[in-house]
Amino acid sequence: MPLEDRITDLLNLIRLHRLKSKIIAFSLLATLIPSLTMGWLSYQNNRRVLEEKITQELVNGTSQAVRDIDLWFGERQHELRVFASSYEISENLDRIQRGPAAFAEPARRRLQTYLSSVSQRIPSYGELAVVDPEGELMASSQVEPGEMELPDAWLDRTAEVGSVRGEAYWEERLGGWVVPVVVTVRDPESPALGGLLAKVRVSGVVEILRDAAGSGDRRLYLVAENGSLLASSTTAADSTPPTLKPSAARALFAAERRQVGYEGTAGAEVVGVLEKIKSADWGVVAEQDRELAFSQVRRLRNLTLLLVGSILVFVGLAAYTLGLTIVRPLDRLTHGAARIAAGDMDVDLPVRDAGELGYMTRAFNDMAGQVRDLVRELDRKNRALLKKNQELHELSIRDPLTGLYNHKHMMETLATESARALRYEHPFSVLMIDIDHFKDYNDQHGHQAGDRALLEVASTIRETLRVEDYAARYGGEEFLVMLPETSASAAAESAERIRRHIAERQPGAFDKAMAITVSIGVAAFPENGADPEEVLRQADNAMYRGKRAGRDRVVVARESSPSDAATESDSPRSKRAAKRRSRKS
Repeated sequence: MPLEDRITDLLNLIRLHRLKSKIIAFSLLATLIPSLTMGWLSYQNNRRVLEEKITQELVNGTSQAVRDIDLWFGERQHELRVFASSYEISENLDRIQRGPAAFAEPARRRLQTYLSSVSQRIPSYGELAVVDPEGELMASSQVEPGEMELPDAWLDRTAEVGSVRGEAYWEERLGGWVVPVVVTVRDPESPALGGLLAKVRVSGVVEILRDAAGSGDRRLYLVAENGSLLASSTTAADSTPPTLKPSAARALFAAERRQVGYEGTAGAEVVGVLEKIKSADWGVVAEQDRELAFSQVRRLRNLTLLLVGSILVFVGLAAYTLGLTIVRPLDRLTHGAARIAAGDMDVDLPVRDAGELGYMTRAFNDMAGQVRDLVRELDRKNRALLKKNQELHELSIRDPLTGLYNHKHMMETLATESARALRYEHPFSVLMIDIDHFKDYNDQHGHQAGDRALLEVASTIRETLRVEDYAARYGGEEFLVMLPETSASAAAESAERIRRHIAERQPGAFDKAMAITVSIGVAAFPENGADPEEVLRQADNAMYRGKRAGRDRVVVARESSPSDAATESDSPRSKRAAKRRSRKS
């Protein structure tokens, strides 16, 4: 006898064959769960407290660094404004721009000497330069000046705020990151003479970052939004700082003043906090190794896992024993329901239990049989309904006489193709086809012969077109063809094939000896119109020009000026065509 059946017989003997009794027995074992819950909650609480402590320490470091960096850059900008107001700069710049040519070169040399002396006294300036209002270099503190990267609209912006700070960039000549800062050079009696540009070395904030980092294992960085580290508390002022992954930088900027875990510059897992510098698109990051930061909570986690593991082993053995009689039957019911949901209706589960599970299994088998019969009947009715729906759909979009698309469906298709062509800048063309002297044909041979002639013309059009082309009965003896991805010249060739094939099928293809010909107007998008209505109007006009020229021909619409379009739209023929389209739509 299988082990499962033996256990079932034992439980029946001790009156645990009912589902309620089994649930009670399992609930008694579940009293162990509170101990697991308390251990987990204790671990989570200690972890949260430690994370808050680490976050606060990191935030304190970033706040101090942000304040000091803002102050440092403010001092540099104030110094530049003082230098820009110097008589030495304004007077020499004025002589270069407005004085005699003989005074320009000496003034340039004096200005260069003054900038060099200032740059030597203040190491934070990698290079000082004076530019005119158009941004042309007038003088530099360097013998070989570097490239000047002035902030956008610097002259107007400095007139409002006094000084403008640009985007930080790496300059190889200076061996580090620099920030361009420009202030306006003015003469009291004239407009702005130009600007004083300073390439401020970002490495000047390294000492600020080190002071804020302290003596622990905490590290501080000045970082841009793209992940570039402009300065670091762990590198020398004249060396290249490490780099931060862009994904880590985005996460830090998005969670300002909140703790973020990421891969540090050395490849190890770290936790960090960023605080933005309001006056620039930068932030100060304070980080610490995750392994060291969470060493205490890791020990608590290991102890909690050991305790939880021991309890789980005990509970697992007990749950496995009961699961043989509770879970297995439920699994059979679940798998049976899944098979029915997947479409397999041949389900008949074995009944191995005398209690509620046995009753549920028998009820399930009865239900499965009923569902099987209902599904089969429903499938039969769905197939019949689907066939009817397909037939109704075809009737709604097809002309009952010719089998071509009807006017409504063609106009919807034309609107869709027009939107697609406009979006992707692809051409399409339309053919307006009208049977010549069709009224005379009907009057002479009768309407039944006319209907057969319409069928023959429609069959010829369908056989001549490509698979992707659309043909519809536009109304009466008129047909409309749309040719996607087709220029006017290619459409004219297709139209000529249609005209020729119809003419070549005379007279045997029709009931009477009277020849049937067609006049075809061709118009293309966007050459002949920016919307479907205009393209149709142009094709209609072209077709009527063919009528007036003798019929049995293809006429391509010409590109017309607005005055020509207005003249054509006001003509009697165009008005009658517009009224006819309005009635058909």
